[in-house]
Amino acid sequence: MNSARNTPLRYVSETWQQEIIGVPAIFMALGVFLLYPGKYIIGHFFKPPLDRTILDGFGIILVLFALYVVARFGAQLWLDVRVLWNFSPGHFRMGTWVAAMNIVAVVMYPIVPPVAIIAHLLAWLLCGVYMVWLMKMVVRGELKGGNLTGTVFLVTVATQSLVVGCMTVLAGSIGDLLPVLIVANVLGIIFYWISFALTWVVGGFVEPLMHWVPQNNITHGALSITMLAAQMIENNMPGSLPYFHFVIQAAWVITSLLFFSSLLYEVFLITNRKQPLLRFQLGNYARNFTYGMFFACSYYGYVYPHPSIMKAVLNPPALLALGILVLFVNAWEVMNHISTALKPRTRLQGAR
Repeated sequence: MNSARNTPLRYVSETWQQEIIGVPAIFMALGVFLLYPGKYIIGHFFKPPLDRTILDGFGIILVLFALYVVARFGAQLWLDVRVLWNFSPGHFRMGTWVAAMNIVAVVMYPIVPPVAIIAHLLAWLLCGVYMVWLMKMVVRGELKGGNLTGTVFLVTVATQSLVVGCMTVLAGSIGDLLPVLIVANVLGIIFYWISFALTWVVGGFVEPLMHWVPQNNITHGALSITMLAAQMIENNMPGSLPYFHFVIQAAWVITSLLFFSSLLYEVFLITNRKQPLLRFQLGNYARNFTYGMFFACSYYGYVYPHPSIMKAVLNPPALLALGILVLFVNAWEVMNHISTALKPRTRLQGAR
């Protein structure tokens, strides 16, 4: 047993190596873009049914790439399971597996609904595995705080993605599933505040800023997907809950402040050359996911039937500008990713 643990890790991909854990972040970023800002931008410039055809085409490409990654994951499990299953803070990125599976399920739903439902059900199974891993991390005393990054918030992202996925692919059964989804939403909120304490309080507020990584954007990205899930629940609840509605509006204001603060701080780091944030790294997809998710929760609040602060603050030009920002960061990262992949002996440098 001990000799097996001391054996060097074997990787199925010399390019990804241990970064394979966080590769599903690609589907989180690009999938959310297709579902919300991409759909809005394409709908602005193209008329039906061409807009739907374009979206489905990109969706099919994304799903095919997802199948390739699933195959690589299977090969890695067969070769050396320790790469994917280990009790270290870096493995919080397992949360991307759950979120990516749900997002891909939602992307697939208009194209092949039965397959999308199966993918969503698999996401629930993956989330169960993730929760087992999390409980074992707690028992082992690995969650001490002070040396963690925004990847901790992936616990919230994974949980809330189940709500968002279910609201889409199992829409006909929402009435029966609503209590379960409310519990999942509340559980995700509890996870959020625990993650916030571990990342931003225990280690001191300055430490994550001084050693900034793109994954720290998940601080606001987790709030965005929590808001989106809460808005979907509110939209399906019978009657009116003024307190619940007020909390959603307040959460959007807080999320907006965190989003623009993080954006400006990263611009400051880039312009002062304090950190090479423009260089390709997998963590940038986590950041891009948060940008797309901020658009998603803002747009949903803008169009859903309840009064909202988003209706007062936002307008079509503002939404289009925000959507183009999300398009830009994703296009930049994909081009950087392709360029890096074509360079010999270059490996992904995703930050933990």
